[in-house]
Amino acid sequence: MDKGFDYQTLFETHYQSAVRYAASFLYDVEEARDVVGDVLLRLLEIEDRLKTEMNVSGLFYSMVCRKCLDIVRRRQRLEDAKDYMKQTADRISDDELASLCQKELFRIIGQTVYHLPWTERVAFSEIRLEGKSYREVAENMNLTWRSVEYNVRKATEKVKERLRYLYG
Repeated sequence: MDKGFDYQTLFETHYQSAVRYAASFLYDVEEARDVVGDVLLRLLEIEDRLKTEMNVSGLFYSMVCRKCLDIVRRRQRLEDAKDYMKQTADRISDDELASLCQKELFRIIGQTVYHLPWTERVAFSEIRLEGKSYREVAENMNLTWRSVEYNVRKATEKVKERLRYLYG
């Protein structure tokens, strides 16, 4: 019966050189240690499929290399995305940026108002967005002036809370 590979010997013989190998890709020793540790754990997970006649150290270095290359590719994609966003931001004027921010703000306020109870939604919309007077809204809704004021205050607090939640 085959006893499998010798994990302890692999660790003692190759850990330090594998960390140096990974660091040559990643330029970060701590991250290299993490990669090597992850690969060692993966080898333990598949231990029952490894045989003594297999070149486990070759597999080990190959797995370290692949994991490092994945990290390098991920970093490059992130850098490409950052560059694209920076180039896009550089092309947008301050006025366009302000307009985009204002549109997003109005979208969030509109979405929040849409989900308010009917009396709060109508009172808030007519007073804050349409500029009607409290008395005018109270007459249209068959409510007292104080009731309209209360509903607008509740709706305003909910909108503020939503904006605080999203933007701090």
